[in-house]
Amino acid sequence: MKLNWEDMKAFLIKNKTYVIIAAIFVVMIFTLVKVSSKDSNDKAEETNSEKVITVDETTTDATDTAAQTSNDLQTDAYPAVNELVNKYFTAMASSDIDTLLQIVNPLSEDEKTQIQQKKEYIEGYDNITCYTKIGPEENSYIVFVYYEIKFININTLVPGEIPLYICSNEDGSLYIYNGELSPEVDSYISNIAAGQDVVDLISSIDTKFAEAQENDPDLKEFIAKLSSTTEDSTQEQPAEEQPQEEQPAQEEQTQEQPAEEQTEQTATEDGLEEVSETVYAAETVNVRESSSEDATRLGQLYVGESAKRTGIYSNGWSRIEFNGQTGYVLSECLTTQGAIQETKYLSSTVNIREQADESSSRVGTAYEGTKVTRTAVLDNGWSKINCDGVIGYVKSEYLADTYK
Repeated sequence: MKLNWEDMKAFLIKNKTYVIIAAIFVVMIFTLVKVSSKDSNDKAEETNSEKVITVDETTTDATDTAAQTSNDLQTDAYPAVNELVNKYFTAMASSDIDTLLQIVNPLSEDEKTQIQQKKEYIEGYDNITCYTKIGPEENSYIVFVYYEIKFININTLVPGEIPLYICSNEDGSLYIYNGELSPEVDSYISNIAAGQDVVDLISSIDTKFAEAQENDPDLKEFIAKLSSTTEDSTQEQPAEEQPQEEQPAQEEQTQEQPAEEQTEQTATEDGLEEVSETVYAAETVNVRESSSEDATRLGQLYVGESAKRTGIYSNGWSRIEFNGQTGYVLSECLTTQGAIQETKYLSSTVNIREQADESSSRVGTAYEGTKVTRTAVLDNGWSKINCDGVIGYVKSEYLADTYK
């Protein structure tokens, strides 16, 4: 029995905020959701009002040294940790928000909503294994959890991984911390994640994920569609919601089309060729409500971003599907040749954002040295990347061609 993809696609487009604590849609290798505090070089992107976990600076050096020399990756070695993690996944599978509120701190309203919605497409999580290292604080742990996710109507279990930062309450009970990290804790976790044992673990899970797809054509098709949908569903919002995209009207017109097309054009059905194909933005271009440069702007397609084209007009415009709406783009700005697929490396640990904006929701963290695939280069200094299945935006300045 095949998955009802149209329902799934509509659901994904409607609920496009990806958060690691929900572990809802992205079934590839996850990265840890956290935010680095702002340092003197402004490498972190912003501060927020959540509680910041800190570590005593007088013990940082000693703790880092211990982590590097004796903090081996342990498999299911801590019963209390194992119990908490299994309780977490059981609550996730059943959308038990009350239980999650007891063991996850903080848990946002958006995350609660997504956890409740995901049960429409996820049956559960099996074969959970905890790979644990001692954390930077007393009675804290860094846990890399392996699991296999069961999607409805997909026979093959899908390997995945989610890092969790587990801390202790005053009474000694454990909970999953999902808030902001201090620079010291951030540095500690980055060092842990860069360790060869963790790198090897993630690589082995990545291999299992690839093998699962090769052995199950239905799963491979599902993942391909999922990746395509997340690409299509994370387009930018209208300009009035994004100050960084605002620019003088004259500059916008120059970028959008040549001078001979600066007059209003209205498509007629007689000049329409119905098509159904995937196209890519050859340059950053505005998406309009109708085939006129004076029409309301719905958003933008950035270089390399994909969309489904449903019609080609004789007046030089194309009709596309855009964020669940019908949009219009100049045909000369579209190509069928495929998206950008550039291999890049992170020169610093950075947040991955849902949109190309520092105030946008965090969907993950990419650590220094991590290899990512860049799929779009934006004209506002940001790039769209795929980091082990987590799709989002980072500042272009942190992407390098090599990493030593």
